[in-house]
Amino acid sequence: WAVEDKAASDRELLLELFVRPESWGEPMLREHILPRLVRRFAAEGDEPGLDACGRLLGSAAAPAARERVLAALDKGLEGRHLNGVPRSLIEPLERGSREDPDKAVLLRLLVRLGNGEARRRALEIAADSGKGEALRAASLGILAEAPEPAVVPAALEVLGQNGPESLLLAALGALERFEDERIPGAVLERCRGGGERVRSRARGAL
Repeated sequence: WAVEDKAASDRELLLELFVRPESWGEPMLREHILPRLVRRFAAEGDEPGLDACGRLLGSAAAPAARERVLAALDKGLEGRHLNGVPRSLIEPLERGSREDPDKAVLLRLLVRLGNGEARRRALEIAADSGKGEALRAASLGILAEAPEPAVVPAALEVLGQNGPESLLLAALGALERFEDERIPGAVLERCRGGGERVRSRARGAL
C-alpha cells in the first residue's frame, strides 16, 4: 500500500525503480506490487497514468508477466472509455492483438481505448458461429460495454441461432443497453420456454 500511495506524487521515481525486466523476476513485485501499480495508474485514466501502464507493460518480457499486466489493466479500466491514449500503451496492445487476434482481454482493452479495428474484430467474432462460445460471449459483452450500436444485429442473430444458454445470456445482456424496435419481438420469440436464467435476462432486455 505504501508504494500505491506514491503512485501519483512519485510516479517517475517508481517507474525508474520498476520499469526493468528484472523487476518481474521478484515474486513479491510480480505477483502483488506491479499489478497493483498498473491497476492504480489505469484507474487514473489520464495520459501520464496510461503512459506509465504502457511502460510497465513494455517491461514485462515474460508471457506470464504480460498476462498479469493485462489483467490489472482490464480491472483498472473496467467500465471506462477513453480517447487520446498515448502510443506507449496502444502500440503494445495492438501488437499483441495482431499476434493473437482472438484474445478477448486485448480486444476489450483496445475497444475501451477507442480502437476502431478492435471494434470491427469483436463484431466479426460475435457474429461468427464458427468461433468458440466463450469468445463470442466475451465479444458481445465488449461491444455492449462500449456501447456499440452495431452489436444489436449481431446479438439478434445470436438469438436466432440454436446456441448454448451462455451465449443467449450474453446476447440478451448486450441488448439490455439499447432501445431498438426489433428487440422485443426477437427476445419474446427466442426466449419463450427458455430456462429461468434466460427468462430473467430477457425481462431486462424488454
